Amino acid sequence: MALSPLGRAVARSFDKIAPLSLAESWDNVGWLLQAARPRTGRPGRTVVLTIDLTTAVYRNLPEDTGIVVAYHPTLFSSIKQIGIGNNALQASILGLARDGISLYSPHTCLDAAVGGINTWLASAFDNVSDAKVCRPVANPPAHHEGAGLGKQVQLSSDVELDEAVKRIKSHLNLKTVMLARSDQPRSQRVRSIAICAGSGGSVIGNADADLLWTGEMSHHEILAATARGTHVVLCNHSNTERGYLHTLKRKLEEELSTDPQAESEAWRVIIAQEDRDPLDDEAASQNTFSVVSLRCCSGAQSSFVDEPRHKDKSAWGARVSLEYFEATSVIGKTAARSRT
Repeated sequence: MALSPLGRAVARSFDKIAPLSLAESWDNVGWLLQAARPRTGRPGRTVVLTIDLTTAVYRNLPEDTGIVVAYHPTLFSSIKQIGIGNNALQASILGLARDGISLYSPHTCLDAAVGGINTWLASAFDNVSDAKVCRPVANPPAHHEGAGLGKQVQLSSDVELDEAVKRIKSHLNLKTVMLARSDQPRSQRVRSIAICAGSGGSVIGNADADLLWTGEMSHHEILAATARGTHVVLCNHSNTERGYLHTLKRKLEEELSTDPQAESEAWRVIIAQEDRDPLDDEAASQNTFSVVSLRCCSGAQSSFVDEPRHKDKSAWGARVSLEYFEATSVIGKTAARSRT
């Protein structure tokens, strides 16, 4: 099915911003849906950027939406049936098809691209003296030499761990993050940081660094890191990705503004305001618990949700959670229960 002139311009733009050849072999990127017919009524001149195509994002698309760029692939596993009653995501995709809206996903292409998400994350620190990718892409395309997943940075001067956490929170505009402190850190201060957007355990889990910063890691990956003297900061999966949409918006606008086919159209690029992490601060802050800071056998300092009815705290052993940092206090929230 032929794309609209704007669709072809968007594809050419992503060929420069994050070429499809940078994607991981397991990923599902590019055009996931090419609308079978153009929109009726108002032309589809708006490009909507989002991390996830949720029901809320779909329901609030502007009437003149022609293209949705969803960072995470909405279609990933094989589908044998598709129908409105199967699940909400399929209903949204069917709605896009009905409305003449095409769907594109760049996912790991943006992770690996030069100037991509991990580069943006690293910019939280203004004193980076050296940076390298953790998993280089073999035979990258022109202008993306040095592309790869993850980023390990060396700071020109070390910082306190709490200062590093403060910079991360500020960069991501978060009130809280989760921190697993190593009880026997390789260094009392932070100088080397391994970074990976999303779920970074497989990319940076074994990195030789003072601090690992990602969206999520498994329980055992965290224990292994803290046991060898490395601290871990987790921010929830999509919180490490969503802020990059502002950079992507600027890059896409720059490319479209010089594309001959897009120049003739009254296009615009916007960010979906309804897109948010399902474990966001607002949801978590509705229920707050005090915490007791303890030491666990892995060498990590962690926190327990304080439930006064348990006099014997040894009975809580299976419910270890990570520290939550908010302002100058440490608090535990109901969201921590899913991290135990």
